[in-house]
Amino acid sequence: MKISNTHKEFADLLNNPRALEYPEDFLGPNWKDVLNFWIYLDTLSDDQWSIIESLHVELGYPKWNEGNLNGRQEYWHVVANSAYKTIREYAGYAALAASGDYHWTAASDATYELIGSHKLKEQGKPLTFLPLFNYQPSL
Repeated sequence: MKISNTHKEFADLLNNPRALEYPEDFLGPNWKDVLNFWIYLDTLSDDQWSIIESLHVELGYPKWNEGNLNGRQEYWHVVANSAYKTIREYAGYAALAASGDYHWTAASDATYELIGSHKLKEQGKPLTFLPLFNYQPSL
């Protein structure tokens, strides 16, 4: 199995090497999509990151985090309930560390979304952040 920079960082943050060999135990039912996305992050150029971050800002970040967008709390409730809070936060922090300081918000938001994508799909809610990357998961 290929291991991305984000996956390595995730295992380091958890201080648990099992996260490298058994990611399904840590990332939930969408673990394969999360790992493939993290591998994809390693391929992005600085120009691609700039475009992604611009698109993320257009969505309303940082207003999104300030609670100024309709449905934010409901949306994140669905995503957050799909994974243990600590694992979800470490996954986001790993995306932060691997993608660079000003890119992390888009990468971590897309990671959170992937972790909870099965819940979003069940409720008929669209993915919001992952499409910024033009990445197609196997959902």
